[in-house]
Amino acid sequence: MTTASTPDPRLLDADLLSRDGTKVGKVGAVILDRDLVAPEFVSVRRSLLGGPACFVPVAGSRLDEGGDLVVPFDLATIDAAPQPELRGGTFDAAQAHELHAHYGTPAHGAPADPGR
Repeated sequence: MTTASTPDPRLLDADLLSRDGTKVGKVGAVILDRDLVAPEFVSVRRSLLGGPACFVPVAGSRLDEGGDLVVPFDLATIDAAPQPELRGGTFDAAQAHELHAHYGTPAHGAPADPGR
């Protein structure tokens, strides 16, 4: 099980930028790994109209000097990601695996292909 939490308040409402600096949206929630220790994903609000959130792994990401979260993925990869539904602030291991498979990232680690 993966759980929503707020381990680093700087992440909440940060702008999420793709690897080339394109603004993707605002971080809405931080999803912890199954050990409830480290951030594994962030949810990103792509629309002001309340559309579904997308989830992006935080492995390999960084907070830049302006407080933006820069991830090592392009916008097309983020847009094509599965959109699991959080239930009670969580999604299950199968959903997390599906997201990791899409992004090419191992669970609890750095991206397997940071050039993606």
